[in-house]
Amino acid sequence: MNWWMLAGGLMALICAVGHAIIGWSMFYRPISSVITSDLHAGVFTGMWHLITINLTLSALALLVLALTGRRTRRRGSLRRNLAATPWLTSSYHCTWAEP
Repeated sequence: MNWWMLAGGLMALICAVGHAIIGWSMFYRPISSVITSDLHAGVFTGMWHLITINLTLSALALLVLALTGRRTRRRGSLRRNLAATPWLTSSYHCTWAEP
């Protein structure tokens, strides 16, 4: 287990939760209430959700990579981390794809 990646993943998860929950009432609702154009409101909503997804997937990637590795320096730990990286990267990029 890599403690630095685990700490980074937990901090990124705190940022994602703060953005999604606290930021909704603190930033999203006041900004969206003054936007009069439907196009601008849609772009703002889309960007808000993409940022939330980005923060969440970054936290998830850091946590998975931290937990799949071993604390000791054995031969298989780096190989397992490298094996998990393409799956995390592809899942991250699949969320940005349009249906």
